[in-house]
Amino acid sequence: MDGRFVPNITFGAKHDRDAAQADGEPIDVHLMVVEPEHYIESFAAAGASVFTFHPEATIHVQRQLEAVKKRGMMAGLALNPATPLAHAEEVVRDLDLLLIMTVNPGLVARPTWQAPMIRSSCPRTRTTHDARFF
Repeated sequence: MDGRFVPNITFGAKHDRDAAQADGEPIDVHLMVVEPEHYIESFAAAGASVFTFHPEATIHVQRQLEAVKKRGMMAGLALNPATPLAHAEEVVRDLDLLLIMTVNPGLVARPTWQAPMIRSSCPRTRTTHDARFF
């Protein structure tokens, strides 16, 4: 979170590098920032395994997905509750992960939107407390 795409600010690549070194577990990064392309290199260098960003935050979504994969990470998109699935349709073949959020990003203790829970009927969907992963 960068204080621009969402009102909060949170950890950066250094935190992820330290966490990766500490326990060796995969690091799944979900960036809620404007222009996530500026962070691909630093999170890859920090050891991130998965790099997920919001399509509204960049101009060239497919270009950023390709850049993520070239750096050896899995590429994901996160859709806000009101973001149409059409934002992912054109790049679905380039995705390793699609995160459909049921709360607006950056705010805690927000009510869950019901629309994202019913807008997907993919049989491979696994539901968690606030998201659906494909």
